[in-house]
This record gives sequence, structure tokens and C-alpha cells, in this order.
Amino acid sequence: EPAKGREIKHTGDGMLISFASVTGAVQSAVDMQRACEGHEDVAIKVGISAGEPVEDAEDLYGAAVNLAARICAHAAGREVLVSSAVKDLAMGKGLPFTGRGAVAMKGFPEPISLYEVNWA
Repeated sequence: EPAKGREIKHTGDGMLISFASVTGAVQSAVDMQRACEGHEDVAIKVGISAGEPVEDAEDLYGAAVNLAARICAHAAGREVLVSSAVKDLAMGKGLPFTGRGAVAMKGFPEPISLYEVNWA
């Protein structure tokens, strides 16, 4: 079954997509990565956070959105990185994660623990 993400906007060479569940978001990210396998010129980076964004008619704002963008900036091509909240909410869903340590991020007072989704 599709993860039912909602495309919010394009950001240059990126996209902001909202999901009702973290497992849907992670599974969609894995599906995108797998769809790009074999295309050496395509290296998608994905950052996923969880939270309650501020919503208006056409956009999402707030700490959860900012955190997802910051996490994405720390990902390498072909990586899916998530926050500890995402990892915790996905517990028991069969999604394998590897800790990547805590990283200081602009706009957040405490370092953010990052986890890589082991999709390959």
C-alpha cells in the first residue's frame, strides 16, 4: 500500500513531503532510494523528522520542518537520516537503523541524535 505522502512544495532541487506516519515516510524514502539504484548520476539525500508543523493553505513551517532540512543537509547521497523521534516512533516496525551520533544544528539548543536507515 502506498505511504500516502502529501507533496507540499519543491525547494530548488529538493522537495518537502508530509506524511501521517513516520513508517510511511521512512518506507517512501527507502522506495525512492531503491528506485534510483543503478542510476549512478542520481544520489538522493533524505532527512526525516517528526513533529507538529505550523500549516497554512500552501506550506508547512516550524521546528519539525527546519529539523528535517537540517538532517537532510547532513546526509550523503543515497542516505536516509532520521531524528531520534522518528526512530523511536518506528520501533517494532522492522526498520533497521544505525546510530550516527549527535550533531549540533543551527536553531536547536541541544545536539540532535541522528540515525541512518539501513535500506540497502
